[in-house]
Amino acid sequence: MTLVLIVFVAVFVYLIIKSISNKNQKKKLHALYQQLLTQNSTFKIDKLYNAAAGLCLIALNINDKKLLLARALTPKEMKKNGDKTKLIASKLISFDEIVKSEIIVDDQLVSTKVGYGSYGSGGLLGGGLHERSFARTNYKKVVESVKLKLLLNDMANPSFEMFFYKKGWSTDKAINAQEECQEWQDTLSVALAK
Repeated sequence: MTLVLIVFVAVFVYLIIKSISNKNQKKKLHALYQQLLTQNSTFKIDKLYNAAAGLCLIALNINDKKLLLARALTPKEMKKNGDKTKLIASKLISFDEIVKSEIIVDDQLVSTKVGYGSYGSGGLLGGGLHERSFARTNYKKVVESVKLKLLLNDMANPSFEMFFYKKGWSTDKAINAQEECQEWQDTLSVALAK
C-alpha cells in the first residue's frame, strides 16, 4: 500500500512539474513571436494567427504580398542545429514564392492547393488536387498532429511546416485546429488570388 502511494505521489509531482514547464515554454514562444513581429516594424499585419499552444505564428500583409511565418522547433531540430536555446524558426516570404499548400493530418495528406509562383497563374484559388473536408468527422483514433505545409520556390529551403495541433489535446481541440488550418489555407488562397 505504501509503495502504491509513493508511486502515485511521484507521478502526480511529475505531472505538475511537466505542466509548469509547458506553460513556461508557451510563454517563451509567445514572447519570441512578439519580438519577431516588433523587429519587422515595416510589416503591416492584416491578419494574424498565433497558436494558443505556441506552435506557430502566421502574419499576413496583403498590400506588400508577404507572409511572416514562425514555428516552434522540435527538440530534435534544436539538437541538430547545435543550439538548444533557439526555440523558433521563422521566414519572411512573398506570395509568389508559394508553390502549393498542403494540410497534413497524422502524416496523411488531406488537402492540397496549387500555388502560382513561377508555376502558372491564378494562385491557390480554384481548388486543388486532393481537396476534401475533414472537420467534424467521426474519429476512430486519436489525432496526433495537424499541420499546414507550404512548398516554396526555394531550393535551399523548399518547405515550411507549421503545426496547428500536436497530440495531448482533446479531440474537440484537434477538430478546432483542423478548422483553423483549413481557414488559413483558404485565406492564403484568397490572398494569393489578389
